[in-house]
Amino acid sequence: MKGFRTEAGIFELRKSSAMNRLERITSMHIMLQTKRLIRASEMAEKFGVSLRTVYRDIRTLEEAGVPIISEAGLGYSLVSGYNLPPIHFTQEEANTMLLGAKVLEPFSDASVQKAYGNALDKIRAVLKTVQKDELEVLDQQVKVLQSFAGPQNVTENLVKIQQALIGRHVIEIAYNSSYKGEHSKRKVEPIGLTFYGNYWHLIAWCQLRSGYRDFRTDRIDEITFTMDSFKLNSHLGLEEYLENLEKQTEATKVVLKIKKSAYHFLVNQKYTLGFISDRDLGDKMEVEFLTGSLHFFAQNLLMWGSVAEIVEPQELKDMLGFLLVELNSHYKQVVF
Repeated sequence: MKGFRTEAGIFELRKSSAMNRLERITSMHIMLQTKRLIRASEMAEKFGVSLRTVYRDIRTLEEAGVPIISEAGLGYSLVSGYNLPPIHFTQEEANTMLLGAKVLEPFSDASVQKAYGNALDKIRAVLKTVQKDELEVLDQQVKVLQSFAGPQNVTENLVKIQQALIGRHVIEIAYNSSYKGEHSKRKVEPIGLTFYGNYWHLIAWCQLRSGYRDFRTDRIDEITFTMDSFKLNSHLGLEEYLENLEKQTEATKVVLKIKKSAYHFLVNQKYTLGFISDRDLGDKMEVEFLTGSLHFFAQNLLMWGSVAEIVEPQELKDMLGFLLVELNSHYKQVVF
């Protein structure tokens, strides 16, 4: 009968609901250790529940003996010195960490690879024997091809830069501007680390130039920590800096439709051209770029032939047409 539930069915439903709540409360317990202070709204958003449910779950944790401090208008925190017992990873979580290491390797440097490798070893150490064996099997069966992932960053700068950002240290860098052939030493105040154009970039206030500068981390030959520090509120935040940069830069959005059969061959080129995002359209991929030079983009597009179709802007279509006419005139051939 429609809508009819047996006693067994009701029991299973209640059991499932209880397990979901238990998993959520356990996850909240772990989440409270990840930050000094966590808002109830953060928990509600993460677990997809109402604020009332969060409050009820917090009370459950308190009744179970978890020492939670509630700061009105701010959020929740754990009493200093309280720690969870050793955390056991599920097989899926361990597999995800391994996959993350594989993906991270081509897009990081030696310092980050070493730190991530050490973290992964600690995860392996707490796994059960069967889980370790399964992770070893997966390790041999997953590989990110270096040739398709971008240039290898062989420096050891990223960990030091992270330390400087956290401690607000003034650092001295030996920088190689390879496009100008200049080598310089300068003291900088780091405000952020960002990844674009297939490279990591340090954004910092340069004391030598008295302004914000963008330093590619693979061009930093040496980093030295000075005895000086700086106040964070004396500089723009990274997000604000990037927003201002976007307003100042005369960048143009380009949208192409590219045949899916050829798309994977263009991985390296798309990052060079300012790749932002892509969308699957079936037999084609709609790909969005942000470029500072339409002429440079048009010249590269000539190599793609009929694989790509320009959606926008019209200026790029006109420019490509002009280049084709120019080439035709140069080689005195008829373009069909």
